[in-house]
Amino acid sequence: MLTMNDRVSSLVFIRKLVSKDAIPVSSQTIETLNPFKNLLHTITADNGKEFSDHQTISQNLNIQFSLPDHIILGNVVLMKILMVLSDNIFLKVLLLKILLTMM
Repeated sequence: MLTMNDRVSSLVFIRKLVSKDAIPVSSQTIETLNPFKNLLHTITADNGKEFSDHQTISQNLNIQFSLPDHIILGNVVLMKILMVLSDNIFLKVLLLKILLTMM
């Protein structure tokens, strides 16, 4: 199952996948989002291996594809700060890198 959520419009795309491998996921993502590619700015995915073909998605949709930095488990304060900044990926990544260098 592939689910994609748009934060601005609250649209949700749900697609059935033949497998959770990278190629079927990237193909289905491209097929689903291609009609909307002029409206898209960025894609953020989790760190799952099914997104290892993210370069193909990025090239086909002409869009920036982001994978989140690893989070140190158990750091509640950091997680709360990141949640507050979740709408601005640039600030979130910058803050995370600063905080991780301080630890």
